[in-house]
Amino acid sequence: MKKWIYLLLVSLCLFPFSGKVEAKSLSTAEKLLCVNQEGWWWVDGVQQFQAIEDHRGLWMRGMTLHEGGIGFTLKATNNSKKWTLGPTDVDGWGFCPEGYVNLEYKELGMYGEPYLIIRDRANVLVNILRGGEDLKEAAVSGICLWLKGTYVDENDNQIVFESYPQTVQGFPGVTHYTVESVFDIPAKIITLSPGRSYSVETEEVSSSGAPRLRLERVKSTEGDYWEPTGEETLFLTKILWWEDEEEFGRYPFTDSVVLPGWFMLYTVDELGFIRNEIYARHGYIFQNSKYKTYFEAQPWYRPVSRNVDGKLSPEERLNVEMITEIEEWKRLEL
Repeated sequence: MKKWIYLLLVSLCLFPFSGKVEAKSLSTAEKLLCVNQEGWWWVDGVQQFQAIEDHRGLWMRGMTLHEGGIGFTLKATNNSKKWTLGPTDVDGWGFCPEGYVNLEYKELGMYGEPYLIIRDRANVLVNILRGGEDLKEAAVSGICLWLKGTYVDENDNQIVFESYPQTVQGFPGVTHYTVESVFDIPAKIITLSPGRSYSVETEEVSSSGAPRLRLERVKSTEGDYWEPTGEETLFLTKILWWEDEEEFGRYPFTDSVVLPGWFMLYTVDELGFIRNEIYARHGYIFQNSKYKTYFEAQPWYRPVSRNVDGKLSPEERLNVEMITEIEEWKRLEL
């Protein structure tokens, strides 16, 4: 439990968005950031950002669901959809996340969803923000997607978690679960019924990418914190990710841009399978024995080439970039 809290707090530093936008006379490019409507947010699954224009110019302020203080200025470039970033002198909002240097607006996906792509000086992807989201809903959705699937416990009983609606099968008398929060931030803690809550962590991942989850009984304490009760610990091994995974794979959602905060939920081993499944869907021929053995056993996999980079969609390329950076960071923290 303490390890999870530590990783959460560190992730807030790695992926360091609040209220109603009061935009003045904005250029066409600036309107891409400042949308004059209540409830418009740019989120990455952990933080939320809001673009502001005042006498200082155009800047963004950001926060988690627990606290704020993040801020940076935006300076237009020759490209109307790109900005350079810098620190702001607004009281209380002066912290500019390290590595945040360049920001680009893009519309991606089937419906042209708005995204802000943030890179560092070396053009390495640092963060991805999606517009028009509610941060809490986005964070909860990510956790439910991570948990979704069919599991077996140590007695071979099946437990099934669905992401939407948040239903569960296999626990007597329980049909739904809720995601709890730590310091206002949705966390890997689920409640099945009043007084019956569990922290959920990945204990290990098999060579075929199947996670074994540890569910430890916890209780809420003062200060929005949770502590183990010592009453019960369950171990669940995932055996099915999606009902139609034999046709589309375990992680079909990666054909759209995935929020960085969602990827942060997975272990390094799981991220490796997610990243390589993107390539496998385009017929990449694997040299790595682990991935070669796994993907050649999948009914949907058709190996065709050792270079499929040109077949990846813009959304898939961003996902591969983001996963690669998160993998590197997680390895440093091990």
